[in-house]
Formats: sequence, C-alpha cells, structure tokens
Amino acid sequence: MAIVEALASGIPVVVTREVDLWPDVSEFGSGIVIENDVAELTAALLTLLGNPALRDEMGKNGVRQVREKYSPSVVGKQLANLYRRAAANAKLNEKAGASRVSDRSAPE
Repeated sequence: MAIVEALASGIPVVVTREVDLWPDVSEFGSGIVIENDVAELTAALLTLLGNPALRDEMGKNGVRQVREKYSPSVVGKQLANLYRRAAANAKLNEKAGASRVSDRSAPE
C-alpha cells in the first residue's frame, strides 16, 4: 500500500522483484526495479538523488500508473469481475456436486 501511496503522490519508487507491483513499475517507468542487493539499492537511490528531471518524469509516470491501474473505478471493475467468476464457479461446482450425489443414489 505504501508503494501505491508514494506513486499517487508523484514520488518515484525503488522496488525489488519480490514486490508484486514491480512489473507495473517497470512498464510505466515510475521507479527503478532492482534485485534484492544493497549495492543496487544504493545505486538506484543515488541515481534518483542526482537526477531531478528523472525523478520528476518517474513521479508523473507514477501518478498516471495509479490512475490507470489502481483507481477506485478500475479496482471496482476488477473486483466485480472476480465476484462474477467466483459465482459462476460456485454454480458449476454446485451442479457437479449434485450430479455426483445423484450418481451415488442411483440403484445398481
């Protein structure tokens, strides 16, 4: 959550590939993706500290990333689709369970 808050505030981020959002950070150019390594972290931070234009560009990209990927309307649509799929799967499982029960109760 802190990463998305930083992006929404126009602050570029430094993330490792262990962070689920790293592909989006890379795609939008909203920060620097590194391996879990102190030397890479140091280099990334020094890059951002030494380059205000890059920080500004990444900050703007982060705001755009949040608007396009994590806005309430986008997340709401994703959640609605998830619920629809879950309901459809529940109906399929219910039907499959009912047919298994009827198969067991059939006389041999």
